[in-house]
Amino acid sequence: MSAIIPIMLFAIFALVLVFMGTTFARATGNYKNNMKLPRISAHAKVVSHRTFTEPVANGAGRRKYFMTFEYDTGDRAEYTVSEDAFSYFDIGDEGTITVRGTEFISFVI
Repeated sequence: MSAIIPIMLFAIFALVLVFMGTTFARATGNYKNNMKLPRISAHAKVVSHRTFTEPVANGAGRRKYFMTFEYDTGDRAEYTVSEDAFSYFDIGDEGTITVRGTEFISFVI
């Protein structure tokens, strides 16, 4: 019985390391892919916005901000934005959005 506990602890530790490694690799891959793409600017309209609070250990949470834009073609895309952009722009605002892949760069009214 006592020999099983260290094995289980090692297995849990290994799983946590694998999870952290894959998360880091995926984030790095997304960043590299975005950097290879050109910046694209197009006319768009803000059609929705939302927040998501990620739970953290101390219970405070980390808030992420999202905005959905509709292009003139009718296509919609949701981007993670800063708190400032989220609070400044409202649904119905129209302007020029600049993006690179999945990265939101700016929105100018």
